[in-house]
Amino acid sequence: MSATPERTEVVFRATKSNPCEVCETGTKGCSSTEDGLHLCRGGPDNPAAWKEVSRAADKAGFRQYRRIDDKRHLTNGHHKRIDPRPVMKPKPKPHPKPNA
Repeated sequence: MSATPERTEVVFRATKSNPCEVCETGTKGCSSTEDGLHLCRGGPDNPAAWKEVSRAADKAGFRQYRRIDDKRHLTNGHHKRIDPRPVMKPKPKPHPKPNA
């Protein structure tokens, strides 16, 4: 039995009268989930307000975005922050060989 990832319910579907918060259009099928994840086929109209959290668009052309002040993109589903750049520890210097 394999674990199935937990899905979050879609609570918003963009329309012409109620456009997507990311691309500000209502014609691309954009939506958002109850935890604040936005699925958008367009690009952010205001890039300073949004962080893309997907690596690439899915098969349907959607990219995933969160508001820049929503810190969930830093944990990527984990309980602690995932640093995108691993800390590189310096290699220890070799000890000189004693003269025999």
